[in-house]
Amino acid sequence: MTLDGAVHRVTCVEPLAARQPAGTEAPELKDANGFFDYEILSMEADRLVIGGGDSRAYGFECAITFEGVSFLQLSPIFSHALFRTASPEERESLALPNDTSKVFCIVTEHGDGKDGPRFFVAADSASVRREFVKRLSAG
Repeated sequence: MTLDGAVHRVTCVEPLAARQPAGTEAPELKDANGFFDYEILSMEADRLVIGGGDSRAYGFECAITFEGVSFLQLSPIFSHALFRTASPEERESLALPNDTSKVFCIVTEHGDGKDGPRFFVAADSASVRREFVKRLSAG
């Protein structure tokens, strides 16, 4: 490869984002993607609310709500997330009952080369509300 007449040897190419399994898009969660910080804002019975924004210190620009939660595997704070549905292989690895309605996958550190840990939420529905949400926790 040449650049301005100089010769360079490429020894490593890192993708900006890992490819996600085909058919795992979650249109109901597309507005939750692309923020820097995420934090669990509340968990009540079968309802989970996650805040997403560019700085946890100031609050969040959106609230991601999961209703009818029957399974949760999630860190309380995470960054650079991609929200999608779980692939059939991921769903099978969780050994959930067959009647579990929908399983969502939260891919962390997405866009920084190799993806970070994946978390899962089984819920009846999910929605995103784009509005400023005050940060509840300290620290």
